[in-house]
Amino acid sequence: MPNKYKTLFACCALFAGLSVLLGAFGAHTLSKMISPYKLDVFNKASSYLMSHSLAVVLLLLLKNTTNLRIELWTIYSMFFGVLIFSTSLYLVSISELSNLEPLKYFGAVAPIGGTLMIVSWFANFVSILKSK
Repeated sequence: MPNKYKTLFACCALFAGLSVLLGAFGAHTLSKMISPYKLDVFNKASSYLMSHSLAVVLLLLLKNTTNLRIELWTIYSMFFGVLIFSTSLYLVSISELSNLEPLKYFGAVAPIGGTLMIVSWFANFVSILKSK
């Protein structure tokens, strides 16, 4: 893999590890402090962070080891999409804690991240079908 992708690859490893760490924190500590609905939001953030970190790694590997046409912008779209989406969900989920209520407004940012992920998936669908 080219060195220029090393940082992106490393960040995905960090994100995957954080998704496990934060998931464990949610299950063992946060579950006693927030409502079941907000815990579900927190868990959704962890799930998306893990699955899309792995998806970015997979796309990087496919781009560099196959003849499939994977555009770099779609990889970055997925990367930043999951970063925005999961971070906003984490913030919304802890907004129930004392003095953190203003964090609930970060929920308005989640659709930006979700849109970036959706665009990436559909753009990759089209590109892969067009690959020779």
